[in-house]
Amino acid sequence: MFGLFLLALTTFEVTSRLAVFGLDKSLLKFVPEANNREDALYSVLSSSLRLGLLLTVPITAILFAIAPLLATAWFEKPELVAPLRILSVSLLPWVLLQVFLSATKGLKIMVYDALIAGLLHPFLLLIFSVPILWTSIPVQGLSIAYSAATLVAFFCALFCFSKHFSLPRALRTVPGHHFRDLFHFSLPLGILDVIQYTGSRLDVLILASFVSGQSLGIYFLAVEFANVIRKFRQICDPMLIPILSGLQHANQPARVQDNLTRAMRWILILGVAYVGIIALFGSTILSLMGKTFTQGDFLLIILCGAQLIHANTGLLELAFLASGRPKINLINACILLVFQFGLYLWLIPALGTTGAAWSTLLAIVLIGIVRFAEAYKILNILPLSLKQFKPVLAGLVAAGLAIALREYLIPENWVGFVVFIVAYPCALIVFGLEEEDKNILRRNSTPA
Repeated sequence: MFGLFLLALTTFEVTSRLAVFGLDKSLLKFVPEANNREDALYSVLSSSLRLGLLLTVPITAILFAIAPLLATAWFEKPELVAPLRILSVSLLPWVLLQVFLSATKGLKIMVYDALIAGLLHPFLLLIFSVPILWTSIPVQGLSIAYSAATLVAFFCALFCFSKHFSLPRALRTVPGHHFRDLFHFSLPLGILDVIQYTGSRLDVLILASFVSGQSLGIYFLAVEFANVIRKFRQICDPMLIPILSGLQHANQPARVQDNLTRAMRWILILGVAYVGIIALFGSTILSLMGKTFTQGDFLLIILCGAQLIHANTGLLELAFLASGRPKINLINACILLVFQFGLYLWLIPALGTTGAAWSTLLAIVLIGIVRFAEAYKILNILPLSLKQFKPVLAGLVAAGLAIALREYLIPENWVGFVVFIVAYPCALIVFGLEEEDKNILRRNSTPA
């Protein structure tokens, strides 16, 4: 049930990226620019709503129509027809939800997005899903729960949007040249978004043709746990983008390199701690979801390693963006997609979910090498330093102590967990903190 529902949801989310068409990012540029001119502002809003409707309606019809073909010919799982069609109906409210929230974010009001998309929607999905688990159609029922949660979140976003804008006026306003401007600006963003998301889920879309729904569910859970590492990079992105943009504008590549190296080390400090916990206690963590999921413990280790590498090398995307070369990121996304597609087709038929995990790791290592080569050749930077290996070494020392204690003295998982959590920061201190790390600790420890 878990695997089949998430497969249907993945298909929906890939399609939704196409329907949103980068409008969620474009409005962050166009709304602030037009905020002081009311006519221009409503022209932008009108353009975004019309463009969203023009794309979403035919895409919804196509997804509804080809659901049997996707379910039977590609995924070889006929039971997915109904879930795919149910989810396709929620495509329009989902796209409008993104437009409404992006418009308010363009006014620098972030709380609506955090409350509705980050909290309310997943909470509603949980609430609506619980009674469905005891029905005779759990996969279809979960799809109904997702669509219902999306519809409620849409009305909440509409309410928040209406507090700052007039929806009737936005619908009545003639778009003018803003429609063309918004379309041209959104096009590359939408393509990049679709490519990146498809690449991140390509393993699942190909796996579906070769493994059972149960194996797919085990792999899905491993992927979700591994994707936690992406959050560590997202902590750095808002801070790094303005810093790198200013340094690139001032033509200071050495300082760009220093900031990237520092951010990579911070991601490694957090990421190694997480990967260490997963490597030592992943089976125990997965067992909380059900004993069957413990079969994915090795997959989880491989995927966590892949995401840790990706979180670090992915920071170079910000450097290319800050230097005014966003096309490099689009090219790299296409290269990564080609790497992944070839490796998945090569290893998945023979190795199944293990082949998918190894393919993900290999593709991310290859694109990481490409990014470093581009950064060195184009930006004259190479953000690699021996300092970055300190967290890795500290993690190995802490893991070794935890394993030794668990194997030879106290065979209890919780004891090994405590030892790792305590030994890791101690090892970091022994190997030596960098001056900027000490400054942060001093600043945070100073009373307000």
